[in-house]
Amino acid sequence: MSHLVCYTVRMMIKETLFEVLSFDGDATLGFINARNEGHAQRVADRLFCTSKTGERVCRCLVKKVN
Repeated sequence: MSHLVCYTVRMMIKETLFEVLSFDGDATLGFINARNEGHAQRVADRLFCTSKTGERVCRCLVKKVN
């Protein structure tokens, strides 16, 4: 039985769980899976720190969950 190529490639990409914190670090905004810390920062900024018009309204911190 052969697997689809996209399924096989998806299994090869290793993602890590990151916690998204508010800028002062005292409130957890959520959790995301990302490939590395830079990718996690881009995803967190897009999901949690961007207004409906597309402008950045805050800065999120990301921390790797062990």
